[in-house]
Amino acid sequence: MSEFTAWLDKELENLGWGYNELGRRAGISSGGVSQVMTGRQNPGLDFCLKVAQALDEPPDRILRLAGLLPPLPGSLGEAELQEMAEVLKYLEDEERQLVFDFARWRLQEQRRRKVDPEGDDNG
Repeated sequence: MSEFTAWLDKELENLGWGYNELGRRAGISSGGVSQVMTGRQNPGLDFCLKVAQALDEPPDRILRLAGLLPPLPGSLGEAELQEMAEVLKYLEDEERQLVFDFARWRLQEQRRRKVDPEGDDNG
């Protein structure tokens, strides 16, 4: 199963939808959905755009997951983001907040260095 179909399968499970429901909402035949989900056909542009609309997702996200657009430079892949979410899910609330606070601080430092590259670097 490709990364795209694995992601889509999980989304459908979370929504409680089957292939028929996705097809109905996206205006795609259930057979067309099945062809993509079983790997007998690659997801095309039209399929991805209709799925994006049905799931209320940004089209570029779906196109990137399907491999029809290149990943954004420096961006994490879907697998890495899912792993981060899984790790955070199992942390206690206080620990999770520490991780968020640290990530926000690192982002602020990164932005500060871009604005003032000659400034004092304490981080």
